[in-house]
Amino acid sequence: MNDPIIVLPLHHHHDNNHQAESDISHDEELPAFREASHSPPSPATMDMVGMPPLNGAMAAKMTTMGSQNNGNMKMMMMKRNMGPLNRDDSLASTVAMSEMRSSSSTSSQDVIVRVLEDPSDGDWLCQLQHRLYSREEEEAILLRAYQHNARSSSSFRSASSNGELCLISGAQGLGKTRLARTLEAPVKEDGGFFLSAKFDQVKEAKPIRIFAEAFTEFTHAVLSRGPEMVQSMRQEIREALGDELGVLLCGIPKLEQIVGTPDEPRNGQFTCQMAKRFVFALHDLIHVICKSGPVVFLFDDMQWMDKCSGKILKWFLTGLHNKRLFIVATCDDSVGPCSPVSNLLRELEDENHQQIFQIEVSQKPCSAIWNILTTALPMPKDKHDVLAQLVCAQTQGNPLYILEFLRWLSDNGLLMYDAAQGTCTLLDEDVRLAINSCRLGDFLVDVLEQLPTDVQHVLRVAACFGNDVKEDFLKVVLPQDPITDHLHDATSRGILVFDQDTGYSFRHDGLQQAALALIPPQEKEAMHYFLGRKLLKGLSEAEREKHMFLILGQLQLAKNFIQDRQDKESVAMLCLSAGRASARASAFGAAAGYFEFGIELTDAFLWRGDYSLKLALYNAAAEMELTIANFERVHELIEIVFANVPNCKDRLQSFNTLIYAYGVQDQQHLAVETGIKVLSELDETFPVKNCMTMLRSEMRKVRGLLRGKSNAQIMRMEMVKDEGKLAALQILNIMFMNAAISRPKFAPFIQLKAIQITMMYGLSNLSSFAFASYGMLCTAIGRFDEANRYGQLALDLLQKFQAKEYAPRVFAAVYGCIIPWQRPIRETIEPLKRAAEIGSSTGDMEFAVLNFAIYAGTTFYTDSKLPVVSNRIGDVITMMTARGQDSMITMIKPFHQLTLHLMGMADDPTKIELDESFKHAEETKNVTSLVCLRLQQMMISYLFGDYGVAGKMVAEIEKLTFPPPGIDAIFCKFFVGMTHLQNARRLKGMQRFRCLNKAKKAIKALKNWSRHSPHNCLPMKFLLEAELASYQGKNKKSYEKYTASTALAVDASFKMIEAMSHEHAGRHLYGIGDESLAAASFKKALSAYKDWGAVAKLKRLQEEVQPMFAGSSVQFEHVSLR
Repeated sequence: MNDPIIVLPLHHHHDNNHQAESDISHDEELPAFREASHSPPSPATMDMVGMPPLNGAMAAKMTTMGSQNNGNMKMMMMKRNMGPLNRDDSLASTVAMSEMRSSSSTSSQDVIVRVLEDPSDGDWLCQLQHRLYSREEEEAILLRAYQHNARSSSSFRSASSNGELCLISGAQGLGKTRLARTLEAPVKEDGGFFLSAKFDQVKEAKPIRIFAEAFTEFTHAVLSRGPEMVQSMRQEIREALGDELGVLLCGIPKLEQIVGTPDEPRNGQFTCQMAKRFVFALHDLIHVICKSGPVVFLFDDMQWMDKCSGKILKWFLTGLHNKRLFIVATCDDSVGPCSPVSNLLRELEDENHQQIFQIEVSQKPCSAIWNILTTALPMPKDKHDVLAQLVCAQTQGNPLYILEFLRWLSDNGLLMYDAAQGTCTLLDEDVRLAINSCRLGDFLVDVLEQLPTDVQHVLRVAACFGNDVKEDFLKVVLPQDPITDHLHDATSRGILVFDQDTGYSFRHDGLQQAALALIPPQEKEAMHYFLGRKLLKGLSEAEREKHMFLILGQLQLAKNFIQDRQDKESVAMLCLSAGRASARASAFGAAAGYFEFGIELTDAFLWRGDYSLKLALYNAAAEMELTIANFERVHELIEIVFANVPNCKDRLQSFNTLIYAYGVQDQQHLAVETGIKVLSELDETFPVKNCMTMLRSEMRKVRGLLRGKSNAQIMRMEMVKDEGKLAALQILNIMFMNAAISRPKFAPFIQLKAIQITMMYGLSNLSSFAFASYGMLCTAIGRFDEANRYGQLALDLLQKFQAKEYAPRVFAAVYGCIIPWQRPIRETIEPLKRAAEIGSSTGDMEFAVLNFAIYAGTTFYTDSKLPVVSNRIGDVITMMTARGQDSMITMIKPFHQLTLHLMGMADDPTKIELDESFKHAEETKNVTSLVCLRLQQMMISYLFGDYGVAGKMVAEIEKLTFPPPGIDAIFCKFFVGMTHLQNARRLKGMQRFRCLNKAKKAIKALKNWSRHSPHNCLPMKFLLEAELASYQGKNKKSYEKYTASTALAVDASFKMIEAMSHEHAGRHLYGIGDESLAAASFKKALSAYKDWGAVAKLKRLQEEVQPMFAGSSVQFEHVSLR
């Protein structure tokens, strides 16, 4: 298990649903089969579940022989390749039994083999069940995987790994869930929590539900451990969650029994923002629980997992810094390669390099079945052979099928237990006759057909809603039936089970499938239409809202029956609500599906008159298609809106989506042009010339509006009431990033316009980004204290409006561009990462990837190891590629190449292949990308001593707009100064003078910045000053500056600057003849580069330094590359 296991041997599952073949009336009565006793299923019906029909003779024989089910029945679905016992099967089984007999110690047919524990008449199957499901080898593997996760270190576990996943796969009925639950005892012994939840094929499409279900179980577990545990967990959860506790309780109400009532009253229903925030609150909750001990989640039936749940699971596995999280997932082996679970496994392995433990549960071999039956059933030896042959042929070794086959034999008097004699009797001739042309699936369906007609009918309807029986729904759609009595009857016969907390459910998934098989295929669509329409009309408005996913699930299966205009409108409105709810829960693909269904239903509606519903569906669908990167469909939907909606006000949302789409598709210039056009229609214009004179004029206007107003006074301003101004703020919000990339000289005018509208017309949830972007502008002109003030105001406004959907935008500005001028940059790492995660959850992918890019770049400058940084940047690039964020890839890809070159992953570390990136940036007019590309080329050229190329990059950078006013600006200024000083050493005349003059300007800039951000600027200022003093021959001063630079770099966690300071100190000392101190400095430099992970730089420096001390009395110690 040293290597990650690729778990994709999954096959397509063929769903042979049939369309209705005859016209069925749309009245409120049930389809025709309601009154008549159901006839044997047709071949088409049985093909849907993989079972052939019963023949008439067999049904008649079972009717005369059969007894009622004894209450222990469990249902299942048979594999399609499990056929009846034919001559070949019989021959193969006979050969197998002969081999088993030859290895047995006795062969006398007169010997009676008795059970070890005398069974009573009702529990012999229970004892047999334990033996059939026992899987000691698989249990040991699972336990080792759990223990591997629990260990703090492992020889084959990455230091950066977090939670781990174990997938248990196999056919239905093999005991996957039983196997997974064997971990429950060891987890509890370790003081941990074993939590479980079950995905369902027809269950409501709420991704949050599955996690709420698991943590409801967590609540019961904590309460069972006593008041001390409750008190401890309450304190930790409340401290970690803070204000988000109320959001968490909206999704997991039971948790209130542990944490108590939140300080602020909680809303009983999710708002637009709360569903997004719930996921992050859940993130924090898991982190708290993992601190107390191991946490094991069992997610059952992952083949029914939705895409959003998969994303959340992936985030929990890869985004939590906690190795105590262990997820066990059971999955049917019929899952297709394009299913959400298959996609999740691929992403975990290919993108996140996640190790996946796999346990494949297989069927019992015939020899094992023979041994189990011999031990468990007291009957003559020859009867054992016959029974084993029949069981192997009929069940293919599936434990669940074996039990049901034996139970069927017992119920029909073919296998009888004599309690007085303690023996079993097999009527083998009757058994052979009974199963001559049947398979097990027929017996199971037949069991349902023997139930009373009304009970059958209730089960058919219940099966349409999933494995859990919706008793309230049944009472709505079947108001005349005694539902509770029928459910109790089915429970007493072993078809259903009842739980005090969860109510009724089918005993097994296969039983639900068998109940569905009782519905003739030509009547299925009518059934779903009947159920969906009944619920739509019979439930209250609140209940419809609560169960809209389930209602739509029925109606989507019957869309051909929705013909009435009023019905279409009602269902389309429900689609709009369901889509918005799915989007709030980050289920963007599901949301797009609901919106598209609503569009399909309203396709015949004209755009004249009241088109509000149709417009809302088109706008919502375009926004969701954009979120899932289906750009072609986005433009199709928007073009339809523009062609049919003349009113500018009604087109605003479509314009917003279009501008966003242009930006994501790397067409920022079109995004800006479109934004300017829309703003002009909203009476918001810009100066014709974007020159410094006009910029100063606009700045004076803004300062006038802000003069005399404190942050507290601004926070108390009234809300904006003018819808046009609010729409303008939204357009400006979307435009800014595009302008910063393609038209950086125009970007400040957008920032100033947003502040002007805010101060003149009032606050909104967009005000936080307006002040954050204004703070960025203040840093660009050197007003750092002002920038810090407005950055803090932006964070306060974000908190006031609880507008977490804007957090990625605000955090990118504040933590990426403002805070580095005030605080150590290591304090920005976690907020930037959190903002990126929020953006991914809310669908703001543009700023999600921007935060990831800033986060990755920041970790490069700090003391993070280069391999870790490289993996982080690689993950960001993968995510950007998947989302079509080409412009962001252009900016961050050179950083990735720089990291790989320093690590020694290139033949020539000084040459970065950037031609294609430069061409793409120039074609798309991406000025910011051009600056980033020059910066990376300058850095790599300087670090490897190619000062000529570095000088050319400096010249190009000085022609272009400077990088964003964040940490990149500080490092860029530093490398510009260092390059000029190195070139001053090798140039002469006026060229040397100009280089020295520019280097001194760089030192002056860093000196000024150091007054505001000493942590981030002083290490580089002192190194520049040391190099200048060295050039000027001021040896004592230079040595002092080198020493100060090194100490401050260590304090600031700037591993690169620490290594560079030691290296340049060594060169200076060697140049003045102090070889002893020079050797010591070089050794420290090599050790620092090694710790950083810069193998290529380490190798290059070592090759350069060793000859310097070849003939010297000073010994230079070699530093290992490993």
